[in-house]
Amino acid sequence: VFDQSNEISTYVTLDLDKNIYRYSENVNRYGSFAKDYKLDLGKVIEVAKQTVEECNVAYMNKPYEFTELIKRTDKKLDSLNKQRDDILRVVVVEPNKPAYEKLLDCSESKLRAMQKVVDGYIEPLYDYLDDSKALAWGNEEARICEMQPNRKFDGKQAICGTFFITGDNGEDSLSLTESQVKKYLEMFKKPDRFTEREIGEALRCEVHFISFEELTPIQAPERAASKPKPKGSPKR
Repeated sequence: VFDQSNEISTYVTLDLDKNIYRYSENVNRYGSFAKDYKLDLGKVIEVAKQTVEECNVAYMNKPYEFTELIKRTDKKLDSLNKQRDDILRVVVVEPNKPAYEKLLDCSESKLRAMQKVVDGYIEPLYDYLDDSKALAWGNEEARICEMQPNRKFDGKQAICGTFFITGDNGEDSLSLTESQVKKYLEMFKKPDRFTEREIGEALRCEVHFISFEELTPIQAPERAASKPKPKGSPKR
């Protein structure tokens, strides 16, 4: 029923050759958690067996709902997945949706995993978050491609298109801490609505052209040294 109504799509892959268990689940319109596991199949089997034994003990070998087994197993796999070194824990914010937590599989490439979230090239969105240890990332072509306005920020141009938040140490993107996840899930739990005027302002792009004459010797040493600055050129 869920599948037919396009609410939830779930895919499970068992790769016996590589001993990999892969589980992926989309995010429905209610903002459920997006899951994307890539775990050692042997460990998953071990967790499943342990959970069955725990349920049998808890219910004294009496019948119990299958959903109880699923919930307990899912919780253990969540914990197992977060322990991976190649996982990036982020908060994703889409237009017209509550923010949700997502675990990015960076086993092949962290950059590609991040680009996949925004469906294109990424750019850091500085000064949007009041947190020196977190950074927002968005699609660098969002305004050019007229992506849907997403969230409003006082004194700043609204962010367009999907963006996500990672931890930051000044050199690399890190997984968010538990407190950071809770903070940004709460901050962006309500989607913003935009008027026609606000949409136009959010999509406004400014292009600044700079001639080589305006560049300093440090920015363009060869051109600055070989080409004298003409009289009357614009001041920086």
